Amino acid sequence: MMEEILIRLAHQDDYDAYCAMVSEIDSLHTNEAPWYFQHPGVPARKQEFFEGLLAAEDKDVFVAEFKGAAAGFLHMETRNVSGFEILVPLDYALVSDIVVTSPMQRKGVGLALMQQAEAWTKQRGLSQLRLNVWLFNRGAIEFYEAFGMQAVSQIMIKRF
Repeated sequence: MMEEILIRLAHQDDYDAYCAMVSEIDSLHTNEAPWYFQHPGVPARKQEFFEGLLAAEDKDVFVAEFKGAAAGFLHMETRNVSGFEILVPLDYALVSDIVVTSPMQRKGVGLALMQQAEAWTKQRGLSQLRLNVWLFNRGAIEFYEAFGMQAVSQIMIKRF
């Protein structure tokens, strides 16, 4: 099915589809960790936020299309680690957000998006591709591990 998946840069007309997909992943997070996430309302993200992503030089938003319909999206950005003596100065790529609509999961859309993330990272000469994933999202963790990613740290909390 991957040959039917088109990955392209997002544009202004993708705002409604972007919000619908973000809303889907927001629901997962607010249901699983309501002590941390809250429903952002409607629309799921302000149009100014989306336009800012599209305009930023260090960020890109990609849309995965299947048969002409949006099936997923990927938000990439560059980040920098520096200014603290123990850390090696480093520019890296971050998958800030990735969403595949429920009906399109396990059909190659996520893989196509992650391959785009890897290409984006390499095109910029960056040596690392990173992302954050919540432990409740076991399916995503298994997918990322199958893609070759590995966990390197864990945030721990105690709630009162």
